[in-house]
Amino acid sequence: RQLHILINNAGIFKSTTLTEDGFEGAFGINHLGHFLLTHLLLPCLKEGAPSRIIMIASDAHISSSPINYDDMRKVSSKSFGAYKVSKLANVMMAKEYARRYKKDKIYAFSLHPGVVATDIWRSLPSWVTFLPKKFMKSEEEGAKTTLHCALEPGLESQTGNYFNNAKPTKCSNIAESRANCRELWEKSLIFAEIKEEENEDEDEFEHNSNDDSSSSSEDQSKNNDHSTDYESFPNPVDEKK
Repeated sequence: RQLHILINNAGIFKSTTLTEDGFEGAFGINHLGHFLLTHLLLPCLKEGAPSRIIMIASDAHISSSPINYDDMRKVSSKSFGAYKVSKLANVMMAKEYARRYKKDKIYAFSLHPGVVATDIWRSLPSWVTFLPKKFMKSEEEGAKTTLHCALEPGLESQTGNYFNNAKPTKCSNIAESRANCRELWEKSLIFAEIKEEENEDEDEFEHNSNDDSSSSSEDQSKNNDHSTDYESFPNPVDEKK
């Protein structure tokens, strides 16, 4: 079967419990669920190539702390912080998909849809969201960047990039690190109990000499002071000039 477009959109904003598999709720639902689904659908995406993977993220990821993988088995005491981490994972995974599957003509994008008046706010008291919802985007307006990434012709050269208002824009420096993205990939394989294919092209995953693939999540914070080392993607800021 062929699949041309996969939009990973389902998510939660506030989590105070673990998933049935024992993961922090936001990380388990907003990231690991999409990771497993995408893995299961990869044969269909390859069959339908050229195809696209769309990760619905959030600008909230920009202020996220580095991912502490030890915390992903615990209930978070800061639900918004956990949400930001899960959205950071979405952006990082889009970059990793883009790097790994470009050769298969599978292209990946992450995006900020805007602050949209949807049921994602259902976990908050109605008196908290009633007035703000009046100033949020409608669902139709919020879908515009998603549809742009899914349907716009000629977007293949932007694979791996993060979009806002239907334009590529800068994402978190943490997400720009190739080592961080690969660490998330490897941890996600373990968490989802997926065995990586043995016939992957080793040259495709070779790191440059300054990029340590064994970087721990504690090292991620250093990337906030570094320019991107994710060399394969065009710089959206430069392209606007």
